[in-house]
Amino acid sequence: MSQSADQKPPRKANAVGFLRLVLASLVIISHVPQIIDGNPLRDPFYWLTRTMGFGGAAVSGFFVISGYLIAASYQNQPTIRAYLARRMARIYPAFLVASLLCVVVAAPIGGVSWKAIGEATPDLLKRAILLNGPEIKGAYAGTHYASLNGSMWTIAHEFRAYLLIVVLGVAGAFRWRPAVPLLSALLFLAWEVVAGHIAAPGLREWIVWAVPIAGPANALRLSAVFLVGTSLYLYRKEIGFRPWLAALCTALMVPALFHPALAEPAFGVLGGYALLTFAFCVTGGPLTRINARTDISYGVYLYAWPVAKILLAWWPDMPLLLCLALDFLIACALGWLSWHLIEKRAMALFSRRRPAIG
Repeated sequence: MSQSADQKPPRKANAVGFLRLVLASLVIISHVPQIIDGNPLRDPFYWLTRTMGFGGAAVSGFFVISGYLIAASYQNQPTIRAYLARRMARIYPAFLVASLLCVVVAAPIGGVSWKAIGEATPDLLKRAILLNGPEIKGAYAGTHYASLNGSMWTIAHEFRAYLLIVVLGVAGAFRWRPAVPLLSALLFLAWEVVAGHIAAPGLREWIVWAVPIAGPANALRLSAVFLVGTSLYLYRKEIGFRPWLAALCTALMVPALFHPALAEPAFGVLGGYALLTFAFCVTGGPLTRINARTDISYGVYLYAWPVAKILLAWWPDMPLLLCLALDFLIACALGWLSWHLIEKRAMALFSRRRPAIG
């Protein structure tokens, strides 16, 4: 029997929200020490592996989870227009507000005059439309990583991945499912070439030309990781999420993390499966309630960087642990406000009552 129009299907309990908040917190742990002294080895995970830090691992984890959930969203929306409207509502409003606050609050604290802000306005508007973080010359000059928001660079890649889902859907890749993991593998291979792990100068030049995006290596890597999540969604019934298999994937992933050419693909594929298994196999207890109905993770990710820059502008010699704690707490508070005042309301305008993900 179908549900009446005024009934919403029950939400399946899982730890996706908790995991997203953990990943956003790992970005803080990665960024704050480096903002203080500019040393990438201050990221504990990078210090250990010398291949990837907590920040890069967290972003890859975000993209795997997003690839899974967005594929489900695409298939559960009645039209492409409804899908795109929902995706834009999820990304743009909070991003635009965070960008505005970076300009009118963080930039003046970082030594930028209002005159310079006015002169930079056309470029700032263009960057905002393209989902590029705000940048104003002279902001936080003389500090390490002198950027108004060094985390926002991933948002444009995220939205491009949303558009990639539409292209794949229209092309029939969701009906011929092998196309998606094959494309993911090709993107990983292209990343290996662009990153210099495979020596092929002529091919590298062609790939860079074919991917006319600033930072093609990141575009290829994140798109590949995103499609890992999409592949796991498409094959979810055949593969399943089995703890023993996740443990095996983790065991195989760990040694690969210490090899520059293997770390990113291993974390994306093996680590991605392990993360999603954890997320969907935890179906009870407190972890299913943390960051579940009030999802502050996007806001935490958007605000943690400028908050850290402001804290260190106010107290340059702030102890690391205190800076980490204050950055996390303030970013969580701003993430809570962002969810309740912006994100939830924007999503409500484009909500569609669709069947629960099976």
